[in-house]
Amino acid sequence: MRQGGPAGRRGTRGTGTAGRVSDLVPDPENRRKHNPRNIDMIAASMKAVGTARSIVIDENDVVLAGNGVVEAAAKAGISGVRIVEAEGNELIAVRRRGLTADQKRDLAIADNRAGELSEWNLEQLRKDIGDGVPLEAFWRADELAAMAAREPKAGLTDPDMVPDLRATDIQVGQIFALGPTGWPVGMPRTRGRFRRCWGPRCPT
Repeated sequence: MRQGGPAGRRGTRGTGTAGRVSDLVPDPENRRKHNPRNIDMIAASMKAVGTARSIVIDENDVVLAGNGVVEAAAKAGISGVRIVEAEGNELIAVRRRGLTADQKRDLAIADNRAGELSEWNLEQLRKDIGDGVPLEAFWRADELAAMAAREPKAGLTDPDMVPDLRATDIQVGQIFALGPTGWPVGMPRTRGRFRRCWGPRCPT
């Protein structure tokens, strides 16, 4: 099982061999960062409609493309991987049969949305720039300069975190300034309720 690398046997071109997700090696220089929301969305999609995207590994089972997918697969409880030997001169398509129209739609949306939720690993890219790695094929000169000068900001919390509910002294009818106007808490829907909240300023 380890003749073609730890994850699977060596196979002929176009054939698949069985391996284990746990044997795949994350890219130690991955230029993308995958936050919890990104991984959770991929894992949720896998649980709902199954796997659908291929990844790329090298001869040593290091993941070149698809590190987030591998991480999400483990979280979704998927332990197996099918390895296809390829030479890079043809596309490899994953065919999924039997999906409903809703599943096809959700799969396509999750595939694109999850990609938006990951972000560039600026620390690694700045190291690449310092080491003279040619990146001009991917970024313009001004973009590379901005990337090299940009300082990482350490946030206090996950920007996607939803805070827990907590007690408040805010009461229905209180007015909060929103720009040049105000709006009552509770969004009263009747004219009488507006008059109780706003008095003479009740909108028509």
